[in-house]
Amino acid sequence: MHRLRLHQSLVDQRGLRKFSHQYLREAVSDRYFQKDQVLKTHQTLATYFRSVPLSARKVEEYPYHLYKCCSVRENELDEGSIQDCKELSELMDCLTNLDLFEIFNLGDFRFDLHRYWQFIEDQFPERKDIVSRSYEAPLEKLAKELSKLDSKQAAAAGSASPALGPGGESKSKAEKDQKASWLSLAEKYEDVATFLFNTDRYRYGIIVIVMFVFAWHGLVLC
Repeated sequence: MHRLRLHQSLVDQRGLRKFSHQYLREAVSDRYFQKDQVLKTHQTLATYFRSVPLSARKVEEYPYHLYKCCSVRENELDEGSIQDCKELSELMDCLTNLDLFEIFNLGDFRFDLHRYWQFIEDQFPERKDIVSRSYEAPLEKLAKELSKLDSKQAAAAGSASPALGPGGESKSKAEKDQKASWLSLAEKYEDVATFLFNTDRYRYGIIVIVMFVFAWHGLVLC
């Protein structure tokens, strides 16, 4: 009977079983979750999800527990800031990981992405451009990878060698694979640019979109 009642109080959310009412969550938390264990528990879960393979579950859980660690530390402070908090730095690294960003940018997690960046901005009121600046390094790395692929495609187009790639595969297949890789990287670049543009970082968003358009134009002309 008790198990049946508990089952009726649970809901399925993207494969996870959760309590259907806030009062149930609070009752279980008060009974089994001691206040002095909150930070340690979130740290343990963040460490676990940091190590799991890339997935929607990782994108949902990993930054969430880092965010909760930061919130706990913020609430414990009488004064000062948590700018030097290791979880805050790790959260920023997580959000600027472009492999994770791809999943973040889907509809289910887009709100979370904005919420975490808003929290980070609140911790650095003197740095109005912290979001756009945080994406500079991964975007620069991505641009270099795109440039390398551009150079390979240009070299392949101007080569008069037999139609075989390095491993003996057809040259046309190698070129198609390179172009597919370029398009995949370009989509990542465009997604970040659009995100920056849509989150009131207009000036920086416009700059990276223009850079993307020129890069795309270069590919078309090759």
